[in-house]
Amino acid sequence: MRVRQLVFLTSLILLIVSFSVAQTAPSESAADKAKKKKEQDERVVQILDQMVAETNGLRLAENRAVVYAMVGDLFWKYDEKRARELFRNAASEIMAYNAEQEKARLDSSDANSYMAFDPNDVRGQILPLIAARDAPDPGIDPIVKKLEADELRMRAAYLAAMDAADVQAMIMPAASYPPKLNGDRNTTPTGTTCWIASGLHWPALIVPMGTTGENLPSGLQLVGRPWSDATLIEIGYAYEQATHHRKPPATVPPLLNWT
Repeated sequence: MRVRQLVFLTSLILLIVSFSVAQTAPSESAADKAKKKKEQDERVVQILDQMVAETNGLRLAENRAVVYAMVGDLFWKYDEKRARELFRNAASEIMAYNAEQEKARLDSSDANSYMAFDPNDVRGQILPLIAARDAPDPGIDPIVKKLEADELRMRAAYLAAMDAADVQAMIMPAASYPPKLNGDRNTTPTGTTCWIASGLHWPALIVPMGTTGENLPSGLQLVGRPWSDATLIEIGYAYEQATHHRKPPATVPPLLNWT
């Protein structure tokens, strides 16, 4: 039986149990209703516990991750602490799944295997489910507030430095290390500098600045002040026309009307 079918069946059983127990006689006292409600909750928790116990027998990490996350979601109304524990289990299984996929890519003879789309990647299903239950509202999350304050300080510092130097743009390599061939793994990281423009929320432009000894292209990054997109395009175009660093790749057809 497929994992999602198993989870669906369990959810259906829980719904039936909830509905059947909810059918109380009009003459029942509040104490009797509370007693039945408690018995109902205990039965539901027992079913969920049984499902968690059976999850350990699943062979694939991605299947265990799905079940832990979905059962944690069902557990939320009964025991938030236990639900969070199951969410952590789901996260651990996602990490195990990622490690398995990385090993498979390392063992693959296909240099482009790391680019392949994985239809079984469950992160897109699990993470929103967990976030919907256990993530604070961004409007009141103290971590979000701190990040926003840090971004404001970062912009003020960079803008002050640019004003002091009387410059309109910053110029830097797009990465501090040469690029890697497709399929290279466990080698020196690219040392990308793109995070600067991303953190500032300022416009950026990358143009070719030549190749390494292995004929791999490198990029020159221009980061401008807010709303300086047109200025960056002017600078980038002038640099391209003066250097002619761009070399059309031999592995693809040429661009039409390229000059």
